[in-house]
Amino acid sequence: MLVIYSRTADGAWKMPTHVAGTGFSHDPVADPGGQRDLDGRPMGCGGGSWAAETTPGYPASIVTGRAVPEIRYLAVVKDGHEDRRPLETHFGAWVVCTEQPGPFDVVGLSEDGDVLARLPQSFPRAGAARGKG
Repeated sequence: MLVIYSRTADGAWKMPTHVAGTGFSHDPVADPGGQRDLDGRPMGCGGGSWAAETTPGYPASIVTGRAVPEIRYLAVVKDGHEDRRPLETHFGAWVVCTEQPGPFDVVGLSEDGDVLARLPQSFPRAGAARGKG
């Protein structure tokens, strides 16, 4: 399930009235340690969505994917700014969101901070087709 929360003017999270379902390339029940979907890469992008029009407090983009256990941190790098967070996931699934439109990179880092993967994400221009980044 993809549940997109938004922020209110006072910074509180607002629950949506609708949610969406999406597929996942890995079945953790049938193959708990499997990484075939990553095709030998340390990290892969499963898909994404981009807002046709951005609204303050709502995501401009959402990107999903999966990573190997060696990736311990994810960073979103946009306009020279890096936002790094620990990757706390049992099966390697991850989701990142941006509030501002424009291209960005999703970077996977090791425990020591070494870059193991970089997934550039383009943000479609107004009027362009939306879909996977």
